[in-house]
This record gives sequence, structure tokens and C-alpha cells, in this order.
Amino acid sequence: MNAYDISIELDRRLLRMTMCGYWDTATFDLFAHDFRRALGQLALHGGARLAFVDAHEFAVQSVEITDKFGALIAASYGTMAPRTATLVAGTLNKLQSDRAGMQGSARYFTDAAAAEAWLFDEA
Repeated sequence: MNAYDISIELDRRLLRMTMCGYWDTATFDLFAHDFRRALGQLALHGGARLAFVDAHEFAVQSVEITDKFGALIAASYGTMAPRTATLVAGTLNKLQSDRAGMQGSARYFTDAAAAEAWLFDEA
């Protein structure tokens, strides 16, 4: 399985991401490029409105990678989806996601069905 997958659904202005494993700097840099590109594509169609992040197989990352996520999120602040559902394996993953910094209405789930129900409830 790839370290990540990013897709968009233009009709719902939805960004979907799956992340797994333990990343090095090269993996993060490829992800950051693809992430920015997806946000750019959504921006051409009214911008990202919703995001679903499946990180239930994403390992707790190094401080360096967590800090890089924080910087990427901060730099993307105006283009990220205001409503994000993130699927995590447990509390430690949630704490690390909090450290990276989320924006808007973001919630964490351990159940995919509950995450999607919440995300699309007000869509």
C-alpha cells in the first residue's frame, strides 16, 4: 500500500486522503506537493468544503514530520476545508493531529461510518 492517497470529488468539493505507515522527509515532501495540488484543483471549483482523512493506519510520526504537517496546515489555512472528519486508530494519534493544528470544524473518530455520517450531515 502507498504511504498516502489523495483524491477529490469536485461535485461535493470534497478532499479525501488516506495516510498510513511511518513517513520520512521525502515521503512528506511528495505528500505536501500532491496536497497543495489537490487544494489548487478544488480552488478552481469554489474551494474545498469538506475533508475526510483516513489515518487509522498512520503511525505516530516523528516530531520533525509532525512539525512539517503543522507548517503545511498553517501555510494552507485559507484553502483547507472548514469541515474535516479524521479517522484515527486511537488517542495518541488524535493528540498528534491536534499538535499539527487543525482548523475549522474538525472531529476525530475511530469508526469510519460515524465519521462520514458526521461529515455529510450538514453537507
